[in-house]
Amino acid sequence: MLFVLLILAIFSVIPAPDKIAAIKRIIYFLNFAILGVVIYDKASNKEFTKRLIRNSIIPVAIVAAVGYIQVISTYFIDIYQFMRVWGEGIQCRQFGEQWCNIAVWLGNTWFAYYGEQLSLRVFSLFPDSHSFPQFVLLGIPAILAVVQKRWLRITSLSFLFLIIILSGTRGIWAASMGVVLLALGIVLYVKKQVSLKSAIADFRDTKQIKRVAGYLTIFFIMFPVAFPIFSSPQFLVGKADDEILKARIKSILDFGETSNVQRIEIWKKTLSSIKEKPLLGVGIGNFPVVLGQDIRLAKAGSSAHNLYLNIAAEMGIIAGAVFIWFLWLVFKKNYEILTKPNMNLYYDRSINSTLKNSFKDDFLTIYFAATLLFVPWVLIYSLTDVAILDERALLMFVVTVSIILAHKNPIRSG
Repeated sequence: MLFVLLILAIFSVIPAPDKIAAIKRIIYFLNFAILGVVIYDKASNKEFTKRLIRNSIIPVAIVAAVGYIQVISTYFIDIYQFMRVWGEGIQCRQFGEQWCNIAVWLGNTWFAYYGEQLSLRVFSLFPDSHSFPQFVLLGIPAILAVVQKRWLRITSLSFLFLIIILSGTRGIWAASMGVVLLALGIVLYVKKQVSLKSAIADFRDTKQIKRVAGYLTIFFIMFPVAFPIFSSPQFLVGKADDEILKARIKSILDFGETSNVQRIEIWKKTLSSIKEKPLLGVGIGNFPVVLGQDIRLAKAGSSAHNLYLNIAAEMGIIAGAVFIWFLWLVFKKNYEILTKPNMNLYYDRSINSTLKNSFKDDFLTIYFAATLLFVPWVLIYSLTDVAILDERALLMFVVTVSIILAHKNPIRSG
């Protein structure tokens, strides 16, 4: 599947107005693809997989901690000092002067506006407040796997979900409802399957799916905690009321809201472009052409605001379909890891219980139960944004998908 996408990406260079930008984009994705291949090979080793999962919680903890430091800083400095510190200072050193100038002088996603009021949208060490929450969401499965005590899991998730909400990314909030429906559907489907195949019900590690799904309630519980933070006077400026978070939530379904209107208009133009150039698109890395913009604006976030439309517009309908099919195969594999563990062994009544238990691993079971919900959370959100293509978010996504695809039953140890 990925090889087919690579071929289609190469062919899309032909119609690309800016072929250098297209080639750079292909090289960009090839770097991640090579990393994925390495992880896929190494992750067949059980101990390597566990070590990789454990280590992935470190960057998640760091960016979450920086996010809280960022929130606290808004109560001691004004907006101009904030921009000098986080924009001209930290971001310039992280991403270079070119991005720094874009973020500080042209536009960013760091603030939520309601009339003359504004609140911070946490972006931590990321260029925007969209890729940050996706990175944290993709890191949560590792947190659930590593942290064994229930009270510590709940505490960790509370802090992580709160900082995700404080990113102010409405698409993440809306996508959470899709994840709830997905979790409900999986639980009901698995229950039906188990009732039809009761002979192997004892060997299905599906209880973890229900447990992980239960943790989703913490996300919604944290909204009342986020309300006073959003409504509090940040940047040394008072606020007239506490409606800013409520207004932002309501705006999700407000098709007259400015950003929603802009997104709908971009989707229309993207669909028109796909219709005009269905085979190879406008060229990978050349999306701004669809909107009649300068190619360089791709660095400033010019996109279809929909990952799937973006791919189809740049590389053609076939590429978009192949990409969606690949994601379906990843989800299917993730589901089968939890529900179809080495059935041939389980049908053999002569196998002793010790051997059967050796194929069970709560650490990995919890991890895969969590990825079954948190990876789709990010993919549902991608219906409204392409921030998953940010280097940091994409790195976490590639690592997670590679671990899922590399899993074989049983995983060899040593």
